[in-house]
Amino acid sequence: MKSLIASVLAVALTACENYTYGPELSEPGTVSEVCYVPAGHGSGVTIPISSGGGVGVTSVNIPARYATVFACQHGKFVIEGLETWRGLVAGQRVKIIYREVFDESGASVDLDFLRAEADE
Repeated sequence: MKSLIASVLAVALTACENYTYGPELSEPGTVSEVCYVPAGHGSGVTIPISSGGGVGVTSVNIPARYATVFACQHGKFVIEGLETWRGLVAGQRVKIIYREVFDESGASVDLDFLRAEADE
């Protein structure tokens, strides 16, 4: 029991890491792809697993999804969301604005995308 409690506490404590962010950085990039998946709706017949048995009807609403694939010196990465997707086209040159993410020890652990600005 004590080892279980210690394990849970260890997981909880590591999940509470504090991160800090570096200054805004930028680099040139390209829009590799813009992706749009329209909203969908579906329904079907199900047989619920219960003691009462019976047949049920389910309905699923799938929201529209937007994503943009960027290519830069760090490789390719995907950003989801309508705001980033809007107004960009495949092949377009952009300036990618991001910042580094640092853990409590000061080690760089991630890059945080902030925005993409169209090159003029």
